Amino acid sequence: VFENVFPIDEEPNLGMWKIRVQVNDDNNLIDKEFEVRKYILPLLNVNIDTNPYILHSDTFVRLTISAKYSFGMLARGNATITARVFGGVSAENVNGTLELTAVKQETIETRKSVDFNLQTDLNIPPNSIGDKVIEIEVKFSDEITGKVFEKKKKIYSHEKDSFRIKIIETK
Repeated sequence: VFENVFPIDEEPNLGMWKIRVQVNDDNNLIDKEFEVRKYILPLLNVNIDTNPYILHSDTFVRLTISAKYSFGMLARGNATITARVFGGVSAENVNGTLELTAVKQETIETRKSVDFNLQTDLNIPPNSIGDKVIEIEVKFSDEITGKVFEKKKKIYSHEKDSFRIKIIETK
């Protein structure tokens, strides 16, 4: 395996290109095709800020939703926030099995906090988070352009509560 970085002109010729490589001193030539295309900065980025884990004792999942234009200004619009609960997650079944879907509609002025109650919204009984993963999907409709932007994030469960670490000095 060979890896290297090659400088590219600020105005490169776009399209399909081919690299031909001679391996060792053999006469064998290997061709590899690649595409050079124009990078288009996304107009808007949706952000889901949340704790990546939920604990056995948690009663809700709190999200903060925001959207920001590429030039830095926060966007306004409407968001559909979907929480999907997957159970039976294990090393052998990393995707789990879909158990429930909950949806909330929110107007986002600059940023918005949204809570999903584990028991009432997501049908997870108290103290039984177990082997669940909650996938959050936000579809944000920009007020100015009307375009819809999507973002997903997964929240993983921990059966045990947080730990307390005590540092003991030794002499």
